[in-house]
Amino acid sequence: MSYATVAEFKARVDQRIATQLASEDGQSVDDSVIEQALDDAAGVIDGYLAKVAAEHRPADRVLAPYAVDIALYRLARRRPGLDVENIKAGHDEAVRFLARVAEGRLSGTGGDGLSPAGAGSIAAGGPEPAFTRETLEDL
Repeated sequence: MSYATVAEFKARVDQRIATQLASEDGQSVDDSVIEQALDDAAGVIDGYLAKVAAEHRPADRVLAPYAVDIALYRLARRRPGLDVENIKAGHDEAVRFLARVAEGRLSGTGGDGLSPAGAGSIAAGGPEPAFTRETLEDL
């Protein structure tokens, strides 16, 4: 199962980059190359979601941009010498997202297809506030 289509890939990726990464002749995009990269990305995603209950998985529309980012990185790795830092950053964010889902820190139960685990509760975190009643008392 793919989480994104070739059309979605093309809509999300600049045409010049798609041509550079998925073209044998340098002129036109080879859809079969993109399809294979999206299938590979789906395998990566499925690996992360394997232990996640179906009701806690993000909706496919939530996973689509991550599938594109993973596929894009796989295509970029085929082209030695290509500067892939921005592409790698997208891939790495996709993997971090999938890891959070696999760890149960995010679940697919919200109206948008994804909610943080424990949505509806209040979690405290971060640095201590700079201004409190005590620190402002003498002012």
